[in-house]
Amino acid sequence: MFDSNALGGYTFQNHSANATTIQKIQSQKWNYVVLQAQSQEPSFPPMQVQSQTMPYAHLLDSLVVDNDSCTETVFYMTWGRKYGDQSNCAGYPPLCTFTGMQARLRESYLQMANDNHAIVSAAGMAWKKSWQTDSLINLWSSDNSHPSVAGTYLTACVFYATIFRKPPIGLSYSPIGDSATTAFLQTIAHHTVFDSLAT
Repeated sequence: MFDSNALGGYTFQNHSANATTIQKIQSQKWNYVVLQAQSQEPSFPPMQVQSQTMPYAHLLDSLVVDNDSCTETVFYMTWGRKYGDQSNCAGYPPLCTFTGMQARLRESYLQMANDNHAIVSAAGMAWKKSWQTDSLINLWSSDNSHPSVAGTYLTACVFYATIFRKPPIGLSYSPIGDSATTAFLQTIAHHTVFDSLAT
């Protein structure tokens, strides 16, 4: 059984006040509840994230725990934009590149997990490792923000490894149609998750 409330552009603050999000969290005892902020939100300057994002991450996690203390909250660490966040680059230079934006996303999502005794599905770090290893595999769609098929598949492999604690290497399903690329992305996901379980 799964359910979702994936509204485009929604921040954690939006979700914390959204009746549908709250109803879905409280609708049954879940094994996992995955929380994803609006893609730019956790990459903003630390003081801004501290005041505008962290309180609502905590509020959403509290709703999860209050509903069932056995449910595990998973914070979905997304990826930086391919060429950074150009709309916010001038005001905060770390966002001018993918690497800088990804570093901020990593920092914020790890803090969310640590502060709330939750776990992270580190899709963004798998994207970074993939991009640094083989930049010819394009993980982004044409808008340089949302995922391509390869990016979606890499993210799915990270979630598989994170939730099931099993290697994604050798999984039979792939929408890519290229066995070498499939194996590469499975391996990247595996190493990202299993090299950093303690983190």
